[in-house]
Amino acid sequence: MAVVDFGGARQEVCLACVPDARVGDWVLVHVGFALTVLDEQEAAATLDALESLGDPEQAVAP
Repeated sequence: MAVVDFGGARQEVCLACVPDARVGDWVLVHVGFALTVLDEQEAAATLDALESLGDPEQAVAP
């Protein structure tokens, strides 16, 4: 287990799928599990792609 920083929000995640992950690594996390280690370039591209999707709370009409 490790504490991961999500843009200032910290959450504990399971590292069972990435036992080689080390402090300072970028990891792709889904439902509390780190799935893969990313290099900094891959992480930046992934963050850009996610940000381009927009805020899901604004996309849902009440």
